[in-house]
Amino acid sequence: MLAPDELLLEYFEGEESIYGMAIGRSGVEMFRLGDSPDFRTAIHALSKGLREKDYASYSAHAHQLFQQAVGKFQAMAQGDISQLIIIPDGHLGYIPFEALLSEAPPGEAAYHRLSYLIKDYTLAYQYSASLLLQQETKPTDIPSFETSFLGYAPAFDRQRNPLLATRSAADEQIVSELQDLPYAREEVVGIATILDGQAYTAGEATESRFKQSAAQGRILHLASHTLINDVEPLYSRLVFSPDDTSEEDGLLHTYELYGMNIPAEMVTLSACNTGLGKIKAGEGIISLARGFMYAGVSNVLMSLWAVSDRSTAQLMQYFYQALTEGDAKAEALREAKLRYLQQADANTAAPYYWSGFVLISSEQASDASAPAWLYFALILGAFIFASGLLIKKKYY
Repeated sequence: MLAPDELLLEYFEGEESIYGMAIGRSGVEMFRLGDSPDFRTAIHALSKGLREKDYASYSAHAHQLFQQAVGKFQAMAQGDISQLIIIPDGHLGYIPFEALLSEAPPGEAAYHRLSYLIKDYTLAYQYSASLLLQQETKPTDIPSFETSFLGYAPAFDRQRNPLLATRSAADEQIVSELQDLPYAREEVVGIATILDGQAYTAGEATESRFKQSAAQGRILHLASHTLINDVEPLYSRLVFSPDDTSEEDGLLHTYELYGMNIPAEMVTLSACNTGLGKIKAGEGIISLARGFMYAGVSNVLMSLWAVSDRSTAQLMQYFYQALTEGDAKAEALREAKLRYLQQADANTAAPYYWSGFVLISSEQASDASAPAWLYFALILGAFIFASGLLIKKKYY
C-alpha cells in the first residue's frame, strides 16, 4: 500500500501517555512519545499561537512538538522519504503538522525563514489505517460525472429565511448576523474557470441545489460559513443561501451527510472550522469533514480554524492550478502553500494564513500493488499496537 517514498505516522493518545508508530517499507518503529497532559498543554499553546499570530508562542511549541511527535522517527523519515501520511489521535487532530518546525526558531519574528515541515515533506492525513486499506481494496471503476467541478458560494446579506424558524429560532438569528464573503464568490468563479466547471453563487447556492447536484461533480467546492456544535457534532452545519421555494432550511447538518451518496473524488470545505468537532475515543474527531467521508468522498480538504477569506481565496487558486498541471492532491496542496508563503509579506506569511487547510486523503502516490506480506504486517502491527495500549489504558 505504501510507496517507497511514503512513511505512515500513527498516534494513540491514552489517559497518561501518547504513543507513536511509524510504518514504512523498511519496517516498523513504536515509541512512547510523552505524557498526555504535557502534550495537550503544548498542543493547546501551539493552536492558540497559530490563531492569534503570536510568533513567540507558536514557534517555540511548533519546534517542541516536532521533536516529540516527529523527531523520534527522524531516522525512518530520512533518505528517500518525501511523503508523510499522518493518522492523528485525540488532540493531535487539531494541529497542522505542516507548520511544525524541524529546527529551533530565531528569536525575532521571521516567518519566511522558519524550517516548516512542509518544506521537506508532502503531507496527507487519514482517520485510520483501516480506512486506507479499505480505499486500496475499493473497486477501481471511476464514476461518470456530468461536470468536473461544482462550486457553491452563498450570499450573506442579513436576510432571514422563514424556514429556519421551523428548525431553530436561534439558528435563524445567527444566520441573519453572518458577514458576507465576497472573496468566496470570486474564489468559486475563478476555480470554475480553471477547471471548466459550474459555479453557483449568491441566491443560486442553496441547500436544495446542492443536494440535487452534488452527485454530478467530480470535485465539489463549498465556500461558506459554518455553525459548529462541539457538544453534538452531528448538528454542526454548513450554511447556504435562503430559499423560500424549498422545504430545506438552508443548513446542511453533519447527520444529513450520513444519509447521502456523494461519489465525488474530492470535496473542498472552504469554510471555518470544518475539521473541528468532538473527540470520540477510538474514532477521532467527529466533524463536518468526517460526514463527507461517510457520504462516499475519497478526499476532503478541510480547515482547522476560522480561516481568512482573502488568503483562502488565493491559496485555493494556487491549489487548483497545481491540480490542472498534473500534481496529486497532497502535492498540489503543498505547492499551493509554498507558493503562497513565497509571495506573502512579513505579516501574511504567518502560518495562520496558509497552514489551516489539511487534506484527508486516500490517494496513494503509487499505483503498484503492495506485496501481501505488507498488508498483513500493517494490519497485525496496528492491531497489536492498539490492543496493547488499550489494555494498558484499562489499568491506569
